[in-house]
This record gives sequence, C-alpha cells and structure tokens, in this order.
Amino acid sequence: MKIIALRNSILRVLILFAVFVVSLNFVFSQNSNEKIKVIREHFKWINTQKDFEIIKISGEDYLNKIPDNGVEVKGFLKDNKIYKITEWIGLSSGVCETEYYFWNNQLFFIFYKESKYGEKKSKNGDYFEPDYTKLIPYYELRLYLNRDKVIKKLEKGKTNLEKVDANKFVKNANTLKELVLNKKKYLKTYKMLEGKWQSTEDILFVIEIESLHRTEYYENEVTDEATIRFDGKYLYFKSKEEGETYKYEILKLTNDYLELLYLPSGKILKFRKKTN
Repeated sequence: MKIIALRNSILRVLILFAVFVVSLNFVFSQNSNEKIKVIREHFKWINTQKDFEIIKISGEDYLNKIPDNGVEVKGFLKDNKIYKITEWIGLSSGVCETEYYFWNNQLFFIFYKESKYGEKKSKNGDYFEPDYTKLIPYYELRLYLNRDKVIKKLEKGKTNLEKVDANKFVKNANTLKELVLNKKKYLKTYKMLEGKWQSTEDILFVIEIESLHRTEYYENEVTDEATIRFDGKYLYFKSKEEGETYKYEILKLTNDYLELLYLPSGKILKFRKKTN
C-alpha cells in the first residue's frame, strides 16, 4: 500500500509539473506573439514616414578596412530620435544590406540581405562579366528582438557568412546608432571641421577632415588616418594604424581657423583652412 501511495504521489507531482511547463510555454508563446505583433506595427509605421532627417556615415568613419565597392550608412531620425539605420556594403562579388529598426532608440528588428551581381556578356561576346546594375538576392535574415535578445529568427536561402551571429548584428547596430546620434548632436561642429587645414607653424603639415574621418599629410604624403569623435568639449582622433586615441580640446573654431590644445602635453596646434 505504501508503494502504491508513493507511486500515486510521484505521478501527481509529475502531472502538476507537466501542466506547469505547458502553461509556461503557452504564456511565453502568447507573450512572444504579442511582442512580434507590436514589432510589425512599428516596422510598418517607420517605413511609411516621409519626413525623416537623414544623417550619413561613411565607411571610413568606423571601419579600418573598406570593402572593394565601398560602404554607405544612413540614419533616419525624427524629433532627435533614431528610427532606422541602413548599411550598404559593396563587395567584389555582390552586396550586403542591413536595416536596423529602433523604437524609443531601442533596437527591435533587423533585416539582412545578401545579393550577388548578375552576369552579362563581354563586348566581344567571348566571356561573361559581372553586371553591377543587376542584383540577385540569395539570402535573407529577419531578427525580432526584445531588449537586444532574439525572440524570433527567420532565414531564407544560404548565407556566405561563416556563422549567423545575432550578437554581432546587435553590437553593430548599437555602434552605428551611437555614431549617428553623436553626429546629429554635434552636426554644426562637424560641418565646421570639414575641409583641409594647414599648420601655421609648418606649412607642409596638413590635416583633412571629412565627416568623422581625418587624414594627416606631410609633404602631400599620407602619414596617418583616424576616426574622429567630438563630445561637446574634446575632440578625439583614433589612429587606424596605431590604434591609439589622441585627445584635444578645441580652443577656437571658425570658418577659416582652428586651434587645438593637445592633452596632456598642453601643446597648442594652430591651423588655417586651405582654399584650394
């Protein structure tokens, strides 16, 4: 009798546990479905808007090595909030396109697509060559997210990536978001910094700033390239070759004059904007 009672007790526990697991899965499924529904509503709303402010970022602004056919990044903002970022990467064999979607500046959806170039006959007809005007999609990835965690993943086709790593996509999205928001916030300063600046102490030393990228020249030869960031007071140059970050305070900036204080040495660098 004791054995039978023990069996019944164990059976009741197992049944209750099974019911609990099924209920938990049901609640989780319902919760995920509701989140996905909201994601699709936000996605639809974003792609129907026509009045976004567009902030552009170049590949040189955040990459050490630029692909064969370049990189183009666009951030779509409204009322100082970011809603969408598109990243276009041109490879020798095709194109990778990624769309990142945000709500209240929080990433919620990623769409990624890989395409290859079409083919066309050469002028003499002896062989086929890439047709850069024609793209043939062969892989698509959709990631539905909640607080940077994937709640649903959809794939179509076969990717050329070694591994589809959702964390890398999320990390890249947040990196681009910070770049776009920073450029938007200090757009006036970045615009004033753009151009070629010649040292007043050594006319052979010139720096050229474009977007968030700085090229350094001496005697017309490139000596260093760096990404730049401004935080409202300090200007940071991160060398692409050395990996070192150099900090400057902007003492004066006009349309034709730039004065920087190099920290921590305290050396002052003075430049005049070149007109040719």
